[in-house]
Amino acid sequence: SGTEGTSLSYESWIMVRGITRANFDNRVSVMLNNEFANVDSTIRVSTFELGEMRTALVYETAGNRQEDFVTVTDSVLVYKVMFNEFEFSYDMYHEIAVYDDGVTRQTMPYHPIRNVRDNGYEVEDLDFVTEDNGEGGKIVYLRKLLKHSIAVDFNGETYTVSAKIELRYYAGLHPAIVATEYIDGGITDVNHNLWTSSYTSWIEVNHRYSDGTSGRKTYTVEGMRGEIESTLQSYREIPDANLKLVSAGFAETAECDTVGMPDRLVVREVRRIFVVQYNYFTLSYPVNEYEAFYDDGLVRFEMPSMKYENVREEHKLRHVGDYTGEERDYQEYYFQQYVYGDFGEVTHEAAESFQILVYTE
Repeated sequence: SGTEGTSLSYESWIMVRGITRANFDNRVSVMLNNEFANVDSTIRVSTFELGEMRTALVYETAGNRQEDFVTVTDSVLVYKVMFNEFEFSYDMYHEIAVYDDGVTRQTMPYHPIRNVRDNGYEVEDLDFVTEDNGEGGKIVYLRKLLKHSIAVDFNGETYTVSAKIELRYYAGLHPAIVATEYIDGGITDVNHNLWTSSYTSWIEVNHRYSDGTSGRKTYTVEGMRGEIESTLQSYREIPDANLKLVSAGFAETAECDTVGMPDRLVVREVRRIFVVQYNYFTLSYPVNEYEAFYDDGLVRFEMPSMKYENVREEHKLRHVGDYTGEERDYQEYYFQQYVYGDFGEVTHEAAESFQILVYTE
């Protein structure tokens, strides 16, 4: 056992009865080897946002060797650890022996690997490194160290297998940004309309560079917006005038699209649907908001943004009159639907109206 992992070996044996002119017992033995290797590697990534960790356990065959009538198969129990940007594996080798003399075939005793348990991981910051780029300049890598381990049971003992993964993010040519500190942020240039608003979001940060200097910089995103959309509705027919509101609220799912990626910024549009459900029909209203993030690969800040609050509905149903048609008599109603949402200091409104007919015969 050591920094590279754990290597184990043990003797496996069986008694085989032979028959010639007389019966005899023959002891057959073989040495079986196990190896639980630690993982130590360096991986280039495009972001330090790891995402959710996923794991998988698979069996593979690595090869075999022959010792007289014994075939020793080298099997690998592979424990895979996967993130969005990269993955690594623990390869745990163990051998299984099979005796076969043409008359007797028997798997010889062996110790299996049991009860693989994930101990989780932690990530720590490392100092940046500067390397020659082969063209007379230097490039800068930001670094983090991911530490992970698993525990396995083997022959009544528990062994820990560990991984150290150095994550490297290309920061650019020297001098490059190696640290960023949030200073301030805000919203300006707000322009409100009845159902939509636009504004500019900004943040000020302090950059530290690989040459030891530092300086402040302001990042802005123009054209941030929020809006509630309405759609044109044709007339509707319902069986009676007993129209009732069943529910009003946002659908469970939302859509999110990246609409811009200016320098170190990510701008996304989040689209939700406000659903107004009645006993006889359902109306839907898209509610759209923008959000922006500063992201230099090392840190991520959400920029100031405006969000909808207290989204609600109101409706009116007004009786217009009773009429006699050429084929059927009907009642006519005038329906008005309003959806309101507070957006900063104003309230946005989406409204629509349409005719409702109730046939009486």
